Amino acid sequence: MIFLNKSAGLAAALAVGIGLLGASNTAQAGTVFLSTNGTQACRATSAAGAGSFYYNHTYLWNGGSTNQYLTCVLPEWNKGPGNTSLLHLHWAASATPGTVTCTVQSGAFYFGVNNIQQGATLSLTLAAGANGFIAYPVIGQNFNWYTLNMICNVPPGFKLGLIERHRDAPDVW
Repeated sequence: MIFLNKSAGLAAALAVGIGLLGASNTAQAGTVFLSTNGTQACRATSAAGAGSFYYNHTYLWNGGSTNQYLTCVLPEWNKGPGNTSLLHLHWAASATPGTVTCTVQSGAFYFGVNNIQQGATLSLTLAAGANGFIAYPVIGQNFNWYTLNMICNVPPGFKLGLIERHRDAPDVW
């Protein structure tokens, strides 16, 4: 037979819990992964184009017959300034080939002024039925309230799925 001392077990559990609480404010340099998808982060730029986009739980697509503009916002959840070290937008083409072009800017609108730190415009040309991704270079963000703001010119039948973002982790959480 095994006998357990309940008070000793409780004391050990409390000691471990207190130890974990004390360790929560330690340095943790590294990378934060802030992935999302087109459905969560994006919407049609205009009311006229809204009827062309279809959404499901993992991607959105331009179901219309003409190019449409899509606006996406990737909020900042970091405590301090730093860089987005990787930003990939995963696209798939339907039966029609085309080129999707996206502009990404880091910044925010405050005190009545657009404050843009950095931006980049890249394009991806896909054959019919192909898929690929746009890979942005490092994007600086001097302030923790700067978001990544995108606008994309999306050809008919193109789908935006995974949006992969890696962000420098703060030194202290």
